[in-house]
Amino acid sequence: MNASRWLIIVMIVLAITTVAVAQKGPVPAGGVVILPKPPHDVINGRDANLTQLATFAWQEFLALNWKASLTSERGTPDTTWTYSTKGPYPQLLVWQTYAQTTEFRPNGPLVKAWKDLGQPGTTPPTYSYQVNIAQGSGNPKNNLWNNLDEDNEIGSADIYSHYNLAPKAINNLVLFQVKVNKSEYEYLRVNYGADQNNSTGKLATTQAAVVSYIKSNQTAPYGYYAGATSTCSCPPDKAICLPCGDGSVPTDDGEGTIEVKTAWRKLGPNDKPAHFFTTTALYYDKDAKGNLVYLNGTFGLIGMHIIHKTKSFPDFVFATFEQVDVDTAGMQYVLLDHTTHKETGGPVAIVRQGYPDNNPNEMHPIPKELQTVTAAVQKQLHALNPAIPWQYYRLSGVQSKSVSCPIDLKGQPPNATTCVARPTPSACTKLDPNYFQANFVVESDPFLNNFSGPGFGSNPYPQCQNTIYNQQIYDNGGCKGCHGVAQTAFGTDFSFLLDFGNNKPSVAPATIRYYPPMRLAAATSTAPDNKKHYLDKVKNPEPKKK
Repeated sequence: MNASRWLIIVMIVLAITTVAVAQKGPVPAGGVVILPKPPHDVINGRDANLTQLATFAWQEFLALNWKASLTSERGTPDTTWTYSTKGPYPQLLVWQTYAQTTEFRPNGPLVKAWKDLGQPGTTPPTYSYQVNIAQGSGNPKNNLWNNLDEDNEIGSADIYSHYNLAPKAINNLVLFQVKVNKSEYEYLRVNYGADQNNSTGKLATTQAAVVSYIKSNQTAPYGYYAGATSTCSCPPDKAICLPCGDGSVPTDDGEGTIEVKTAWRKLGPNDKPAHFFTTTALYYDKDAKGNLVYLNGTFGLIGMHIIHKTKSFPDFVFATFEQVDVDTAGMQYVLLDHTTHKETGGPVAIVRQGYPDNNPNEMHPIPKELQTVTAAVQKQLHALNPAIPWQYYRLSGVQSKSVSCPIDLKGQPPNATTCVARPTPSACTKLDPNYFQANFVVESDPFLNNFSGPGFGSNPYPQCQNTIYNQQIYDNGGCKGCHGVAQTAFGTDFSFLLDFGNNKPSVAPATIRYYPPMRLAAATSTAPDNKKHYLDKVKNPEPKKK
């Protein structure tokens, strides 16, 4: 029996064992086995078809949105609950107990072990920034499980709903947050935690060494350092290699790296609250005197990204979900100037096109295979419990294998403009229907919706390549290509949370209303500019001389 067949058998046995705890009754035709924990890898690995990948994505989504245990360590599901449990939907979910970015990259050493973060029922999270933040009106709490501290599409555009129905001054932005699981948190703490906040520490110098090697090594075999053959495990002084999920390891040690990014907005009078997962969240604004304050409010979840590194996919599986009413909610983007970071131009309606998929100004279609699986799962969830909010969410994309879509640069250098300017995007979606994977409320503008090439990074390859997999380079598009910039331009293995660019470690939270970039009053030292996430050039420190 070969290794791949043995892995499939092990994963099926583990799934059946878990299901015995989690779900009763047969799985309906076209539905998915609902697990209390995310699968550790994809059955059939890199040979998986779109239907199998969609199943994997939905299993992740439903496991992460399982009720969290209040009496175990963070990230643990409450296995006394199932999706058929009657009553109001739980308010604290597994992914919400993951570590938020300010906990993962604090303004000091990361020394507290995951097990010492405490139990969710008794120990709330703690957030810290480098600026003064006062308590706002209404006696809000600053330790809620949802800390919405990002307010734009990674520096490319601001997102609004019903933008034209009210004066701009009172319009609220879509807000975002990012969280990481135990595997990624412990990897950083154990290997780099002592000085992860120091731009001359081990994390920074390792990152810089990877960037330097990638720039100097312009021929195959490609990698993070000389002699590297794997990105699942590397000497931590040579490269940042986040843990890979392993389908043959049933414990938390086999889960692999998971990052979850969520998008939220306040609901309006025309919204149907039962169609949303809603929660009371921590957010930020300025008071009448211009002071940065924290506030609490009710928000609806409208988008979720899940990225998962596994042995079959050391270049990560990228899955993205949307609340189904985004199409009719008047969602609009306003572009941000990449130099001044100010809003420029008026609002543009977000529209998802159908096939043949050749309009670069509109979102690309959701592949039909994904729509089929989503319809079956929505029906399955409604049958389990008609009050489940996730029946009103859809899988809009799942990227797996690295794929290159050739482009004729016509003698121009590869950059953010030339690599995105594809006259016929359908040429790429014929290679992979998810090539331009983008979420309706996370990557709505044409730059991110058609992402390809080096984007805002400075990766060195000659034909828009942005990703290394199996010692070869690829020009991935969509979410995978964007995170590929983190791999090849920042040296941080597909994660935008490990570099020392804008707002990392935690500088200042973003606000629910748009304010032109300005300087904020720092609590500790000279305040950085209030710039937008990730668009700024990242200056990597030079490796220490040995």
